[in-house]
Amino acid sequence: MENKHLDSSDIARLLGEEVPVLESICKDLIDDSALVYREVAPDEKDDCILTILKRLDSGCLKPSGSHRSEDWEKGWAENLTRYENECTEQSLTPGYFERPENNYYTRLEGRLVRSVDPSLLRNFCMIHRSWFMSRFCSEFDSVFEFGCGTGWNLTRFNELHPGKQLVGLDWAQSAVDLVNSLGERDDINLSSSRFDFFNPDYDLEVPPGSAMFTITALEQIGGDFEKLLDFVLAKGFVRCAHAEPVVEFYDEDTLFDHLALKYHHKRNYLGPFLTKLRALEEEGKVVIEKAERVPFGNMFNEGLSTIVWRPTFS
Repeated sequence: MENKHLDSSDIARLLGEEVPVLESICKDLIDDSALVYREVAPDEKDDCILTILKRLDSGCLKPSGSHRSEDWEKGWAENLTRYENECTEQSLTPGYFERPENNYYTRLEGRLVRSVDPSLLRNFCMIHRSWFMSRFCSEFDSVFEFGCGTGWNLTRFNELHPGKQLVGLDWAQSAVDLVNSLGERDDINLSSSRFDFFNPDYDLEVPPGSAMFTITALEQIGGDFEKLLDFVLAKGFVRCAHAEPVVEFYDEDTLFDHLALKYHHKRNYLGPFLTKLRALEEEGKVVIEKAERVPFGNMFNEGLSTIVWRPTFS
C-alpha cells in the first residue's frame, strides 16, 4: 500500500485548529518531521486487534495511581543519568516513546494505520506540544506544568516563548533535580519542586495571573482528581489546559473505542474529569473554553485530547 504523509491540514484537523494558526506556531517543525504512515491490510488489522486483546488479558498492564511513585522515580532517574552524561535534548525524551506499541500501529481518526516511520508518534507529540503550549499558555508570564517529568516540554516552551517564569512540578525527586539542572545550565527562569497530586501542597506560591497545563500527566491519577482540582481552583490559575486521555470522548458501542476504553480502565487512567468540570460549569464555577477529542494515539488509546478551562472566581 502507498505511503501517506500527515501535512499541516491533516494535523490541524486532528487538533481542531485552523491551518494558518497551526502553521504560525510550528510550520518548520511539521515540514522537518517524518510523519509517514500507510493504511493496514485486513490481516494486519486483525493481527493488531489480537495483540491488543492479548495485552488486555495478559495481566501485565500496571494500573496508575499513587502506588507507582517509585516506578516514576526510577524512570526519570534514568533520564537524569543520561542527561548528566550526554547533556542533549535526546536525553530528555521520555522512555515510553521507545515502547514497541508506540512504533508500529497508530490510531488515526477512528482507524488503525501502520507507522512507516517508527518515530511517527514521537514526532506528532513534539508538534502537538509546541502547538498546545503556544496556543493556550503563551500569553501568560508565569506558567506551571504539573507532572513535568524530564522538563522537555518546559525547555521547548522556553525556546518558543523566552522570558517566562516556568515552574515544573513532579512527584519524583529525580525529575525535580533534572529540571532544576536544566534551568541552571541554560540560565533560564525555570525551577522545579516536588508536588504530590494526591496531597497537594497549599504552600506552593502561585503568582497572580498564572496558567497551568498538563500533558499526559493527569492520566496517572485515575479517579482521584478531586483534591488536585480543588487545589487548582483555590490557587486562582486563570487558565488550565490539559492534553490527556479523556474517557468521555470514547463511544463504547464501537469496537475501536471499546478496546480503548478497556485499556483506559485497565491502566486506571483519568476518571470522569470532564464530567466534573461540566458539573462545575453548570454551577457557574468554571468556564470550559475547549473540550475536543484528538483522534490520534498509539495502538491502545488516544492520550492527547484537549480540555481548556478557567475558574470564574465567583
